[in-house]
Amino acid sequence: MLIGALPAFAASTATAVTPGLSTPTTTSLVPTPAPRFGFQPLTPARLVDTRSTSPVGPGGVLAVPVLGHGGVPASGVGSVALNITAVTPTSSGFLTAWPTGSARPATSTVNFTAGQVVPNNTVLGVGTGGTISVYNLRGSTHVIVDVTGWFPTGSGVTAVPPARVLDTRSGSPLGPGGTRTLKVAGTSSPSVPADAVAVTLNITATGPTATSYLTVYPAGASRPTSSTLNMVRGSTVANATIATVGAAGSVTIANASGSVHVIADLTGYLLPGMGYVPLVPVRVADTRSGDYFQGGFGFDAPYPVGTVNPASMFDITVPRRGSAPKVPFGAGSVVLNVTAIAPDRAGYLKVVPGDGFGPLPSVSTLNFTAGQVVANGAIVGSPLDEVSLKSSGAVVDAVVDVLGYFPADGVGLMRLGPNYRTYSLGTDRIGVIACNPTGYTVPRAQAVANLTAQVTPFFTWLSGGRYVTTFVDAGAVSVADADSCLNRIGAVSTAGKNLTMALGVDGRGRSELSASGLAGPGSWTGPATYPQNGRDGQVTASSVLAYDPNGTITPFYNVTAHELGHTLDFPHSYVISGSGEYTNVMDLMSSTSALAPWGDNQPQATIAANRLRAGWIDPDQVARHQTSGSSYVLNPIGVAGTQMVAIPGGRDGKFVFLDARTRSGYDLYAQKEGVEVYLAEDQPGGSGIQGRLAPAVGAPDSTDHVLGAGEALTLGGGALTVSVGARNAQGGYTVTVTGTSWNFPTLFGAGLVRATSDVVVPEIRQGPPRTVVPR
Repeated sequence: MLIGALPAFAASTATAVTPGLSTPTTTSLVPTPAPRFGFQPLTPARLVDTRSTSPVGPGGVLAVPVLGHGGVPASGVGSVALNITAVTPTSSGFLTAWPTGSARPATSTVNFTAGQVVPNNTVLGVGTGGTISVYNLRGSTHVIVDVTGWFPTGSGVTAVPPARVLDTRSGSPLGPGGTRTLKVAGTSSPSVPADAVAVTLNITATGPTATSYLTVYPAGASRPTSSTLNMVRGSTVANATIATVGAAGSVTIANASGSVHVIADLTGYLLPGMGYVPLVPVRVADTRSGDYFQGGFGFDAPYPVGTVNPASMFDITVPRRGSAPKVPFGAGSVVLNVTAIAPDRAGYLKVVPGDGFGPLPSVSTLNFTAGQVVANGAIVGSPLDEVSLKSSGAVVDAVVDVLGYFPADGVGLMRLGPNYRTYSLGTDRIGVIACNPTGYTVPRAQAVANLTAQVTPFFTWLSGGRYVTTFVDAGAVSVADADSCLNRIGAVSTAGKNLTMALGVDGRGRSELSASGLAGPGSWTGPATYPQNGRDGQVTASSVLAYDPNGTITPFYNVTAHELGHTLDFPHSYVISGSGEYTNVMDLMSSTSALAPWGDNQPQATIAANRLRAGWIDPDQVARHQTSGSSYVLNPIGVAGTQMVAIPGGRDGKFVFLDARTRSGYDLYAQKEGVEVYLAEDQPGGSGIQGRLAPAVGAPDSTDHVLGAGEALTLGGGALTVSVGARNAQGGYTVTVTGTSWNFPTLFGAGLVRATSDVVVPEIRQGPPRTVVPR
């Protein structure tokens, strides 16, 4: 839509600059990869399978290459998630896995008896030569090793040499209903910090006197209705788990029936801020009772996982029997314990991300024999919160418990599925197509040149080099007065142009050129598909390219940058007072037109929540406020260090956040320098795609929510006070937060009505429709 004549450039009254000359330039159009944080799920890949060669003999050691294989990078890897399977051993025994180059620990990873096929999931550090070692105690056995993901150095699991922390065989077994509490954090051997939130354990049950199961849960918590390890009389069974640490740095192990000896080996730990949210285990699926979510399709129990339906889908945000969700939308990856119950024949289960209808990896997660009850752990990516179980053909019941999750954004503030963020990392190649009315020709070459000179370096600066726009001349089309530029640009051939987006420049306005667009990535003429080409064919941009009186296109298109922001899932800014949008003068995604002299055609940065949403702020640049009176140093865009302080707002996906703004880079026209205070909330109970952002206080077009040095703001009747100290040499500010949280009124209440209606574009696939916001 046209939004009125745009003023010519004018310098800020606060900062004397020449627009277009003092703004930074970019020297490279190659996107800068964002650093990894937290668990990085992979399509499960097989690293080794000795069945194609020879088994591992008694006392034998198998070297397994990991780095640079199966999707694991060649460097920057702190630990890996593996599924290790012993296949048809000739005698009872066990396998031990550990990082190559260190001493073999006195622990076990997989326990088995002759003839079994037994898997176990484990998280290990990688040793010398990028390998791990697998030792076989006795007899001969084939070994399969699959990789399911990895943790970057400095995030996720901190691997330690496997260490035995419990072995009841030196004392008394756990009796029926018995528990054993085990200190796992704040210990010196193995060395685990006191503030660890979870530990990786390998739990082994040996010599049970009855069919039973063990449950591992945080010490001090109520015992959950979940199982960690299942066993039958006389068996030796192991399972790996990520156990949440409870009271006094301890976990509790409970036995259901009979007596059993328990062995626990610790292989790593997770610290606060390392991208993991531990839970008291919660059951999300149990096919025996129909207590699960399966994409709207029901079936009878026992469910023939691989025969009647191609896959079993369950929503990890829905715990059993409709209680309050424990796992938010967009968890990124979930830590599961999967139990197969009473299969009608031998076989295996695959646990895979997504809906299970695409190609499946040639790996197994859980192997079983007829009638067996067996469990295994898995860490699985969860696009659209779906995790699928696929059986090799057996009719088998399945129970799934969630032990914790790795948020998609690494810190758990924005509850967005990871696929959506891929739009904002990399390059968009945008075709500029002129819509020429009778008697007029749009100077599209100049439009392309100016977009390239101004919008491209703007996004390169704003994203820290992680998102690059390139503009190319994609041709022209004739339009009559009644024609739509948007409808006509589809007539232009894009063969060989490899476009991800099209921008139609409508020449009927002459001095104000309306620009409508189709979003990428992928061929812009293609259909809307999700998630690979989720933006194709969708109307997202309706902008204005302003001309000055002599017909020269103005050198900066801030409104175009705003519309491109929508293609990156950036929402408008709302103002609570007056319930309006387009009235936050500090945000690219609102409007500055009411505040001459510069108006809409000057550069304007966007706020920290959007940059976090896009992956332009690293998780270690976000300070999560927990303790009243804590102080932080907030730095502005482009300066290393903390970019955002997040304060709890009452639930997942709802928080107060702070960021710093100074007149530098492409933010020369910021209305006020200082610390901004905002409210952020994702759609409650919805898809999590569309969120709302609002200044914490203030009337439309005000800067009341921006605190300069020496200023303070109290929120929620005293729940929070934000105090800003001195400005440092880099343009950052010291800020102190008193109070721990503010459960502010929802931004989705009746008082906040959209100024425009959302357009929902249907997609060729099940899943949440993408909400497209017109300007």
